[in-house]
Amino acid sequence: MFTRQQHLQHKYLRNIGIAAHIDAGKTTTTERILFLTGVTHRIGNVDAGNTTTDHLPEEKARGITIAAAAIETSWERAGETYTLNVIDTPGHVDFTIEVERSMRVLDGAVAVLDASQGVEPQSETIWLQAERYGVPRIVFVNKMDKVGADFALVLQDMQEKLGVKPLAVQKPLGEGADFVGVVDLIEMQAYAFEGLNAVPVALPAEATAARQHLIEQLSEVHDGIMEQYLLGLEVPAEALRQALREVTLKQQAFPVLCGSALKDRGIPQLLDAIIDFLPAPGDRVLPAEVPEDALSALAFKVVTDRFGKLTFVRVYSGVLQTGAYVWNASTETRERINRLVKLRADQEMEVHELHAGEIGAIRGLRHTLTGHTLTHEETPHLLESLHVPEPVITVALEAQNPQDQEKLTAALVRFAQEDPTLQPGTDAVSGRRTLSGMGELHLEVTLERLKRETGLEARTGAPQVAYRETLKKSVQVAHTHRKQTGGKGQFAQVVLEVAPLEAGSGFVFENQTVGGSIPKHFVAAVEKGARQALGSGLFHAPVTDLKVTVLDGKTHTTDSNEASFVTAGHDALKEAFREAGTVLLEPVMQLEVSTPMGFTGVVLSDLQARRGTILGLSSRGPIQWIEAAVPLAELFQYTTRLRSLTQGRAQASMKVSHHHPAPVQLMPET
Repeated sequence: MFTRQQHLQHKYLRNIGIAAHIDAGKTTTTERILFLTGVTHRIGNVDAGNTTTDHLPEEKARGITIAAAAIETSWERAGETYTLNVIDTPGHVDFTIEVERSMRVLDGAVAVLDASQGVEPQSETIWLQAERYGVPRIVFVNKMDKVGADFALVLQDMQEKLGVKPLAVQKPLGEGADFVGVVDLIEMQAYAFEGLNAVPVALPAEATAARQHLIEQLSEVHDGIMEQYLLGLEVPAEALRQALREVTLKQQAFPVLCGSALKDRGIPQLLDAIIDFLPAPGDRVLPAEVPEDALSALAFKVVTDRFGKLTFVRVYSGVLQTGAYVWNASTETRERINRLVKLRADQEMEVHELHAGEIGAIRGLRHTLTGHTLTHEETPHLLESLHVPEPVITVALEAQNPQDQEKLTAALVRFAQEDPTLQPGTDAVSGRRTLSGMGELHLEVTLERLKRETGLEARTGAPQVAYRETLKKSVQVAHTHRKQTGGKGQFAQVVLEVAPLEAGSGFVFENQTVGGSIPKHFVAAVEKGARQALGSGLFHAPVTDLKVTVLDGKTHTTDSNEASFVTAGHDALKEAFREAGTVLLEPVMQLEVSTPMGFTGVVLSDLQARRGTILGLSSRGPIQWIEAAVPLAELFQYTTRLRSLTQGRAQASMKVSHHHPAPVQLMPET
């Protein structure tokens, strides 16, 4: 819990993330923030590959963010200095886990939208991720100087696609090439941009109506403003600012600002809004599972560099100290903190303590992985872990030098510890080593890292869709495992009920035995065996979305042991697969295509040929927007084909939507 002193101290702290669809300009926005706040003395450029946050070689080569980077900086507002922990997150759908784990530990976020594109597929994904963890947000509409910029259309997009109430606290002065400044609707002051400076200018005539509209919108979600509005009273700037903060913290509405990060326009105003509207750590409700006065910290990221393992943590309660021992409640092991550091991208600053509300990293933890809870042994508790999406694409791979096969396996296991969306495995049919991930780029970057960090070269097969299986119906099975080889034998009997669940439910295990028919530690062994069986169903794909309930069982006084019940749990679930039958599920992508009107017909025909379902059509000027659901198996090299069909003038973006039963012709023989 926060003491009064900590609450006052953390009033001046903001843990925020910058998140957006790819190419919306979030890294450029971050670089301007770092320059303005004095972290850097030059403005990094994505195209030049010299940004502070994109410091990995793969990031510099591609001009994209791959790993979330954390930087501590500060900003002065109304005579007070505030500390900012800024995290720049990836925008590409393949690296969505980086956004997921950042959102889990942030207090607030800035969603960056492209003024000409509005809400794009990955914009929706990051918005939902923020909602999942209750993270208040403000919105920065970037690239207002771009051809096709339309501030009003972005606000409409937020209402229609995100289903939220946007509150425009600024009004742009011009759009596209005519974008020269903004009107601050809170203070009722217009500014023209001159470099990083904003020079006061005369208010345009429409400013009063825009402020009145802001107050009307705000009055719908704030009782105090509603009362002043109904009485016809003037709403002072400070009262308006406080009301905006309150509805933002409750996520009832979302302040929207605008600018152009590349042209250095609107960033000081954005920093002020971060201070004004986004929460301090003390404004967030402490997770309910944290005991009073307990140490509580969540490990949200693990990386391994030349100095060893570095574990990123968010402290929710208590203090982490160098040299102290902590209890990993997830693995029930003790760990020693060798060093505590705060980070400025790839630069470490050693500290002796991390207090409640702070984000930092620990050197020396051996058993702690992403999602683990650190506490003290006398106050054990588990914080809610991360939501990890299922991989959708798989490649088979092997070391070019057969003698390096063990090194390859070890490297892939380490990468999977750092990135939970990477899943090393073994093909059930061929026995070859496989690696599954979120997309082609995800796997490509991982293989480049493999070569750069270990020197290993790997041969890979063509990317394959990562199919899943689920049960067709509920079944009940009774299975007895008995083995006698002289001396002490093996015996375990289990009765399981196995039932399919709704899509996205994952695996659920429940114990309904009565009277101690199976001791508690043997029930855990049954679950372990059942989880092992999930790795391969009737079509040799992982099985998901099912519930296993242990109803009954038997033990033997001398022959029953943990290994016997692991085997019984495994074999019983395999038997249930055969009795119930399974259906093959394929990943389906939500695809958004923007194309000149003249190519609409050919793009639609191509999508239908790819088993696509058209979900919607809309036009913005001369551009046709097409939204479709298309199986991932039909989308390999789609971008190249789309460019060919449209003379290079169309663009596409996609995200994972759901899994759907695959057509009969795709199902292999069981």
